[in-house]
Parts: sequence; structure tokens; C-alpha cells
Amino acid sequence: MNNFKKLLIVAAILIFAGVLTQTFRIMYFSKFIDIEQSLPEIKVEYVSETSIPKDTYKILVLAEKNGETDRMILNNVVKTFDNGKLNYEVLLMEEIENKEFDEFNMLVVATEDYSNFSQYEELSKFLTEGGALVLLTRTFDQEINSISGIDSNYKFINDIGIVFRERIFPGLADMEIGELLDHSLLDVRLKDDIEIVATTKNNKPLIWVRNMGKGRVVYVNSSILEDKLNRGLLLQTVGLGSNTFLSTIYNSKLFYIDDFPAPMKPGSDPVVEKYYGVSNRNFYKHIWWSAMYNLAKKYDLKYTGVMIGLYNQDVNPPFENFNREDIKDFEYFGRKLIEIGGEIGIHGYNHNSLGIDGEIDFEEYDYRSWKTVGNMEKSLEKLQKLIAKIFGDIRIYTYVPPSNLLPASGKEAVFSSLKDIKVLGGVFYGDKSQKGLLMQEFGEDPDYRGVYAVPRISSGYLYNKVKMWEIYNAIAHLGFFNHFIHPDDLLDYERSGNLNWEKLYGELEKIISEVHNNHFYLRGMTSMEFVEYFEKYLKLKVFWKREGNLISVYYENYTEPVYHLLKLKNERIKDVQNGSFAQFYKEKDIRFYLIKGENKKIGIELL
Repeated sequence: MNNFKKLLIVAAILIFAGVLTQTFRIMYFSKFIDIEQSLPEIKVEYVSETSIPKDTYKILVLAEKNGETDRMILNNVVKTFDNGKLNYEVLLMEEIENKEFDEFNMLVVATEDYSNFSQYEELSKFLTEGGALVLLTRTFDQEINSISGIDSNYKFINDIGIVFRERIFPGLADMEIGELLDHSLLDVRLKDDIEIVATTKNNKPLIWVRNMGKGRVVYVNSSILEDKLNRGLLLQTVGLGSNTFLSTIYNSKLFYIDDFPAPMKPGSDPVVEKYYGVSNRNFYKHIWWSAMYNLAKKYDLKYTGVMIGLYNQDVNPPFENFNREDIKDFEYFGRKLIEIGGEIGIHGYNHNSLGIDGEIDFEEYDYRSWKTVGNMEKSLEKLQKLIAKIFGDIRIYTYVPPSNLLPASGKEAVFSSLKDIKVLGGVFYGDKSQKGLLMQEFGEDPDYRGVYAVPRISSGYLYNKVKMWEIYNAIAHLGFFNHFIHPDDLLDYERSGNLNWEKLYGELEKIISEVHNNHFYLRGMTSMEFVEYFEKYLKLKVFWKREGNLISVYYENYTEPVYHLLKLKNERIKDVQNGSFAQFYKEKDIRFYLIKGENKKIGIELL
């Protein structure tokens, strides 16, 4: 045998041995290799700019608290401005008698009641000299309506929908919403010098702008901003009041997969058998996960999967043990999730929401009430032991309650059982009357310090206008996308819209790709990665001031890059000192930029 043949044989043996070793490692040894899931324990050092001028951009919010509508609008203003790190002060109408308007750059009115307001002359002067006035709801006050460009005011009427004539924010203003929005508005005739931004479905003026001297009035002829759903519209409408408007954002996108990993439905459902001829288990392993993997890679998504151990109704110990085949699936999908940068969280030992009798309408969901908090704790501990057995001693940071239901007793069980818990994922919108619903505001949990509410904004595979309105309002408000799905939505007639997997996946990709095309800058994060950033964000304070062609931005409690949305009219950015910028939208004379601040003070230089 010549040397060349010997060399070929040796090479073939080495290649075969390598393939065999790699296969053996993947199939066998990976079961004994613990996965890593923990946040870095690094001491955070905050720094603050000490030379912050007193005349930074500031908003005066005028309010009343006489009725539910006034309280709802004011609450939305406060939450929106706090999340956006805007510098503002709230005063009731009766408190402003000795207040100088020229201390502020903008006045935002969050009430229709002007009975305690008399400073019309001062207001006109404020506008003429360059101030901005934003009226967040319609009013019968004749002097205010005259300033706002209303020529004749007839009566209150009801109407629906919104149609934008101006693209005030990418995605949000591209939609013509029909029945989603209900308006109580004034039937008006407007002066010739106003610019209509949006109308109702029936072409009634809804939002408009009027220039007065060097200043500007923005008028919302509707009651819609009392709804939490429309906070993105609120913030971007306020931004219409100024040619230069800067807000601070999370700049993050999260994607939860609820019931994942979870037991697979046995057999083969018709929608799987018809199109693929395989079992449900093989479909999810080889077709569904492949599609989800490609979606994550294509659009920079990081999945947070929240695990279910069993689909049973056990609420009393001793609890049923886990199925061996299910455990293999948990291991397979859990490792796949971590391999692509995802996170494993907990949904529950089973899909029975945690709560005692009277806290949840259990029968409505075909659930059973738990007798004691101790029983809930034991169920969660049983699932944690399984996770440790499969994956090693990983830390669980995220809990999402089944059906988004988590009353007080369930919360107690979660926090006493899950020692590393940092994130509670409920929902941002919902029916307040629903017993036990975990409807949240962003921030620290009101009951447990060191745990953070990270509500999900939207859900499901199916593309529709209502869902996109929810999504774009959150981006326009927070620079934040947070969506969730269930793997078995395909197997449910209602949740799938009776579509096969190819069409259902196409609907999901339509949602993700549209958001990506409009807001490519959003950073993919897991739940625990977001809350690590969010803890620092909550401590941050932002101030900004414009002088000539320079916008100076100052930070208190700065610790890592800060992200802003900057809207400019008739101008563009030349450079950012101690930071960077990216333009993500331009139309006519409006530009939107993402600003990244990388020091305790940055300077945005305009052309």
C-alpha cells in the first residue's frame, strides 16, 4: 500500500472518529453538562453631571381631579412622562394664579374643566413668544377654543376610528383604525389657519395644530387619551408642540413563549397530519422549532420560554410525577432555547392559576382553587427540582402566571418559593373587572421590592390592526416591544384562525418584520437581560436644553448607554458628542433619530 492510500485511510478514520465523538457528545454528554443562566453580579456605579443648568426644557401640566375622566387622563400623562424621563411639574388649575408661564417651554392641559382658569391673557402672550400649548381633551371653554382655531362649536357628538393625514410616528400613523377607538368629540368648524393631523373615520377633525406668533397649539378633539391603550399617541401628540422634542426609551424588544417547554399533545392533530404526516412531537421538534429559530436569527429576537410541567388539575399534594417522555422534551427544547441566547422561566407546575377560592373565577377557566398558599409553594418547588435535575442549578428569574392571573395569595407563593425571582410578566392592557388579572404598570412591583413588573403588550400569531395599534403605541411611548405566543396555538381553532402552520407562521412574521422595518434599532433581550437594564433605567434622570444648533443632554445616575428618540422639524443632526445617532424615519420636513448617550453629558450638534 502506497503512502497516499495510507494517508487517505488515516484521514477517513480521523473524520469518522470526529463525527462519532461529536454525535455522542450531543446525544449523550450534553445531558450531563449544566447550562448557564445567571446575571453577572457586578457592583453598579452611578455618575451624575453636576453642572445642569436651571433652564432645561420643562413642561407644566395643568389638571383637575373633579371626575374620573380627568383622573384617568392625568394618570396617563404622569405615567407617560415618567417613563419617557420628561422634566415636568403638575399643578391644579386653582394653583397657577401666581405661576409664571415663561418658566416653562410647554403647557399640557389634562382636563376639559377651565372653571378655575383665568390667565387667558398670559397664555396668549406665552404662545406669541414661542411657547407650546397642548390640549389633551376637548372642551366647551370658548376662549380656549378661540385660541385653538375653532370658529364655531356646535355640540358633542360620538364617532369612531382614526385616520392620519400626517405621519406623526412610523407604524402608528400608518394605520386607519375603524371601530377600535370611540370618541366623544365636538362637532366644530375650524379656522383657515389650522393644520389637521388626524380625523375620525367619518372625517371629523380629531387632532390639529395651529401656529400662533412664534408658538403653537395642539388640540385633541376627543376623550381617547383617557385610555391607557393610547399612551404612545399621547406622547407623540405632545411632541407635535415643538420642532425639537426628545424623550428617553427602553430600546428593547422581548418575545415570550408561554407553555414552553411543556408536555406535547400526544398523537397527531389533523392540521399537523394533513400537511406534514408526522406526530405532534416530531412537528414541534423538527418544523415548528426550525421556523422559530430562523425567525429569531433573522429579526434579532431572544426568546424567554416559561415552562409548564404537567397539564393536570392537581392542587393538593402529593403531586403527580412528570412523564418520562415529557422530561426528554423539556431537556431538548430547554437546551435549544439556551443555545440561541434564550432564557428559561416558570409558568407553573401545571396550568392552574395560583389563587385561593374567591380570588379568581376558577370555573370560567376550568381551573380549581388551591386550598392553601403552602400547596402552591410545594407545586412550584416540585417543578424547580425537575429543572435542577435536567439543567443543573440554574437561577430562575422570570415568572409568568397561567392565563395572566395572579392574585395576592399566588404572589405570596411565588415569592416565597422562587428565591431568585426578578421579573413578573402580566399584561399591560386588560379588563379591570377580571378577578385576579395581573394587569401591570412598568416598574418595581408594588408588593415586593427588588421584583419588577414587565407587562406583555401583545400576543398571538395573527396579524390584525388592533394588535398593531397596541404594539406601535408601546413603541411610540416606551421604545419597547413585548409579545407572547403559545406553541400550541396552531392546534386551537380560534387562536389559529383555522390556518395551517405555513400561513400561521407567515402571519407572525408579518408582525415581526413590519415592526423591524419601522424600528430596526430595537435591541433583542431576554426577560432577565431587560430587567438588569431596567433597574438602572428607573434611577436615571434626564434633562436637556437647546441653545442655537446645540442640544445638550445631562444625566443624573448614569451608568450605561441611554437611548432617546429625537424628533426634528426642518433640521438634521451633524454629530453627537459622547454618543452616536441613527436616522430611522424621514418624511417631508420631519426626521426621527435614535440617539445613544455614552457619558453623563452629551451634545447633539445640528446642521
